[in-house]
This record gives sequence, C-alpha cells and structure tokens, in this order.
Amino acid sequence: AHQKYSFDKKRSWMIGDTWRDVGCAHHFGIPCLGVEGGAGFPYAQGSKESQHQPEHLFPSPSLAIEWILKQK
Repeated sequence: AHQKYSFDKKRSWMIGDTWRDVGCAHHFGIPCLGVEGGAGFPYAQGSKESQHQPEHLFPSPSLAIEWILKQK
C-alpha cells in the first residue's frame, strides 16, 4: 500500500484485532491500535503473541478512529 499510495508513515496508524496485525504495523514502522474481537487482546503473558501489544485497545474500530482524530 505504501508503494502504491505513498502515504506519510509518521502520520499513519494501523487498526487491528490480532497480534499479527500489531506485528505487521510495527515491522512497517507505524503504531497499531487494537480492537477487541477477532483473536482478541491481551494474550497470555510470555506467549509468542504477547510480544506484539497494541499501543491502545478499543472496544470498536470507530472508537479507535475517534481517538486517532483527536491526536495532533
């Protein structure tokens, strides 16, 4: 997506509901907001998945988007 649309990574966020989403975002260099549901958060302490925690956790995507819009 970055190659095709050339967006500013410094102003970007990813929203996801699994540890894979968080890992993908962090690998790409952007923060990730977690949404409850899907595979869910948080994961058992010490598990492989627990190393990939979102910056914040929200009950819905719309609340995560509202939070992003309130940032700088």
